[in-house]
Amino acid sequence: MPPRAGPSTFPNRLLVVDDDAAILRLLADLVGAQGVEVQTAESAAEAFALCTERNFGAALIDKNMPDIDGLETMRELRKLQPHCACIMMTAFTSADSAIEALRLGAVDYLEKPFKSIQLVAEKVVQTLRQQRAVFERETLLRTMDQFKAELENQNEELDRQRDELETFNALLESRVKTATEDLSERCRILAMQLATAMSGEDTIRASATQILAIARSIRLREGEPASAVRGELERVIRQLEEHLGLIETVMKS
Repeated sequence: MPPRAGPSTFPNRLLVVDDDAAILRLLADLVGAQGVEVQTAESAAEAFALCTERNFGAALIDKNMPDIDGLETMRELRKLQPHCACIMMTAFTSADSAIEALRLGAVDYLEKPFKSIQLVAEKVVQTLRQQRAVFERETLLRTMDQFKAELENQNEELDRQRDELETFNALLESRVKTATEDLSERCRILAMQLATAMSGEDTIRASATQILAIARSIRLREGEPASAVRGELERVIRQLEEHLGLIETVMKS
């Protein structure tokens, strides 16, 4: 039988499994009076059927039942609902059976007849309270583990995206550098081709014409400061320097 899906909140619900109908009614009344929902089963089969329908916070199980004994019932019930705390009851106590019940996960072992049925009810309520604390702590730990795993996955994704971005930037820088170098080389080749295509005289004439046009454009307007003219003259000086360099190149060729 597959386990029932675990509850999102701890169930304040008790399952009492005993073939004695009087014990079932008595425990249901006393524990129910403590604000706990109680369901009863007179056999292991009935208990298993209830466990497939509802989640229980604790189970009070009689060890000696006619169909399946309490130890086997508890073993199967804990498979169905691992969060459920189990208390074993028996009228035939033995050290071996008590040890076996505790080994299988029982949180307590009660002897029949009960010295005080009220104390049994209080023990059930206390067991539910303790099991709730365990359940909530484990739920919190699982939530923290899930959050940690999600955070690690997000960090891994961020690292992957960062690596991809760095790779892309490096590739982009490389391509820009290559394109810039290629453009510079093309400009150099174009300048050489232009100089070769033009005769020395044509090159000098073109340069001189450009300088003359700049010089003619310089006009000192009324009220204009001399600094404005100075800037234009600096442009002419630069052009003359380039012109002289061009003349020297032509003369050497």
